[in-house]
Amino acid sequence: LVAIALVAMLMLFVGVKDRNLDTNTWAWLRALSFLFTDTDAVTITPVWSLRLEVGLYMFAALAALIFLAAGRLRIILLVFAASLFAVYCWRLSFGGLGAALFAAGALAAIFLARLMNIRPVWIFVFIALALSLPIAWPTLIDDSSISLIYQGLLGIPLALGLVALAHVKTAGQSWIARLALASGGWSYTLYIIHIPIVIALTSTIPFGSGIGQRLGMLAICLLTANLVAVAVARIAERPKFFARLIRHALMRREVPADKTASIPVVLENSSSS
Repeated sequence: LVAIALVAMLMLFVGVKDRNLDTNTWAWLRALSFLFTDTDAVTITPVWSLRLEVGLYMFAALAALIFLAAGRLRIILLVFAASLFAVYCWRLSFGGLGAALFAAGALAAIFLARLMNIRPVWIFVFIALALSLPIAWPTLIDDSSISLIYQGLLGIPLALGLVALAHVKTAGQSWIARLALASGGWSYTLYIIHIPIVIALTSTIPFGSGIGQRLGMLAICLLTANLVAVAVARIAERPKFFARLIRHALMRREVPADKTASIPVVLENSSSS
């Protein structure tokens, strides 16, 4: 929601250079479906990406339903999910690629216990080799079908990288190491929200074209985007107020009379933890 609000403010007060985009009600309604056009403001990366990811969450839920269903219901759900996924990939050019990366992360989570036996140093070597392949074969990062296959397969080393991070312990680490590990707490927010911030900064501040000026622009964009991401992550994504409401609602849940004797102990442990 914050990313969408930033995109709206960007279009209304700053605009996007060389692009005349629609910000009317119909343009935003088209963002909620596969009916968007190239002239809609919602084609700016954050909103486009949100639709891509929300679709993947929906397909993850459908996959769980298909796994749990049986008989005719499973067939119906499978046909429905396959048809919807075909439309999804047709309207969102990176739909299939996003699904591949999403699936790699899911498989890493499912097989985490086994993958944890791999030494992190071998994982990092594998990641370095995978990411360095385009140096020898530049065609791996163009818009060809081979490039899309390569980018989809990158989900494997990236997912293993997350497994390697599970080995890392924060105890005894330097403040720089702790900061690097903590950056995962706002990395998703940064990914969603950085595009409108960068566009707004580069559109309003007259940066020059020299190498020093470009590096200064990069530093300002990095710092500003991270500060905004940290603020949004702490305020909008992890609000303690809502956590307290949820805990309060759970503690007020009615229980059978024969189990009431254990309730004070449970509540005391819950509040202390």
